[in-house]
Amino acid sequence: MVREVRTPGGAVIRHSPGGGRYLEVRRPGGRTVFAAGGGRYGYVQGPFRSHGQEFTQRTYYRNGVREARIYRPWAYGGREYQIYTPNHYYRPGFYTWAYTPWNRPVYYGWGWNSRPWYGYYGGYFAPYPSYRSPAFWLTDFLIATTLETAYLSQTSNGAPPPAYQAPLPPEAKDAVAMEVQRQMAQERADQAYNPYPGQPPAQPALFGPNGPRVFMVSGDVTAYAGNQEVGLMEGDILRSPYPISPASEYAQVMVMASRGGLPLHSYVSVRTVDLQEMQNHLQATMDQGLEQLQSGQGRNGLPPVPPEAMGAVKAPYTDDIKPDDQAERELSAVVDDANKSEKDMLAAGGNPPAAQPYAAAPSQAYAPSQPTGGDISLGMSMDQVRGALGEPTSTVNLGARQIYMYPKLKVTFTNGQVTDVQ
Repeated sequence: MVREVRTPGGAVIRHSPGGGRYLEVRRPGGRTVFAAGGGRYGYVQGPFRSHGQEFTQRTYYRNGVREARIYRPWAYGGREYQIYTPNHYYRPGFYTWAYTPWNRPVYYGWGWNSRPWYGYYGGYFAPYPSYRSPAFWLTDFLIATTLETAYLSQTSNGAPPPAYQAPLPPEAKDAVAMEVQRQMAQERADQAYNPYPGQPPAQPALFGPNGPRVFMVSGDVTAYAGNQEVGLMEGDILRSPYPISPASEYAQVMVMASRGGLPLHSYVSVRTVDLQEMQNHLQATMDQGLEQLQSGQGRNGLPPVPPEAMGAVKAPYTDDIKPDDQAERELSAVVDDANKSEKDMLAAGGNPPAAQPYAAAPSQAYAPSQPTGGDISLGMSMDQVRGALGEPTSTVNLGARQIYMYPKLKVTFTNGQVTDVQ
């Protein structure tokens, strides 16, 4: 099975164990294009400066709609993390309303029954029959938004593969609700301490003693169970039983719910960068849910919000945020170019071999060997070939077989050693 293709145009195309296909292109000046679902979902990322502060802006494109979000870059150990940064906080009274249990159960009509994504995930996800507090309402909003976006990203050409139908364990869903409630309490405390959002943190909350402990997977992610590569899928729920260290590239987390059939309560290793993206998704979706709660208060069963608790306080940079009006066009162009390159490269490389066991655990740091004067021979390692010829112009990863493309050479490796040169 093809795992990764690097095209001459600079695109990295990844095929995840869960069946997703994602591509990323990094351009000069810090601009990045990320696409899924044939370009129907993705974002364009670039530097953003406001009031003397440096940020990152992502313009998300989803189902024909553009939305800009702001992040703060934070680097450690050679890894860069993008930290979601809200462009407003709500008033303290609204956080109190959103944090406090409701006096009576709330019966809310979501209107999902006719939507394709809801039928697709129907065996896995069902909303609570009623809500005793906003945290449980927000939990269903978070799960539904995650699954709907994932469905869109997979349906570029026909229906996605069948969904795993084992139901979401109630204790896993309740753990998400408790995490949502904990993070609402943290936002309320942050707002009381600093009424103007957007101030730079010393480090991401992910690595703090009171950081997030429950994560919802928002897209296909590659993880490791021992030395075995496994796929996490949208809607999976993970829990970290202890604080996460920024010193390690990977963190051990427990599987609380799995659409891909991973054993519950087993442990997998997940990149901390991926955990941060899950946290970003949770916070951004919580903000969307809180906005919907405020705009919908007093209707469809939702209790009213006190008038003095309505409204929000904007960040200093909020009025400078403008979605990138070229995002849709750039996503489409990148996808078209990558699709053509991948097709041509796979055709040049021959048919993929039979499916191989998933890759071993995370690789060690690359230490290039000394150049050998440009001569290569059968049996050489991939490091030795790079040392002799430099970095390839493009690569194809077919599991046990890899192909390096050079301007005048095609080098094929099997199990890490040169088996053919053309």
